[in-house]
Amino acid sequence: MKKQTEISPISLKKAFRRFEDVKAEFFRIQWIEEGSVVNYAKIVILATFVCGMLLYIADLFVRGVLAGFDGFLRMIFG
Repeated sequence: MKKQTEISPISLKKAFRRFEDVKAEFFRIQWIEEGSVVNYAKIVILATFVCGMLLYIADLFVRGVLAGFDGFLRMIFG
């Protein structure tokens, strides 16, 4: 049968001290304001949309080049 591991009071004190340190650090964080978060979210959404459109245009260009190359090869080799 397995023995149950007991938690020593010293390790509990260390754990509580660790949580107190984390709590203290949490309050030192400088959170950005809600308006800034909204603005940054808008910038990210716009940048994602613009990058998506650029990739779509590049894809159309590559498709056109490959279709032209395919037509050229079919014209030469039948």
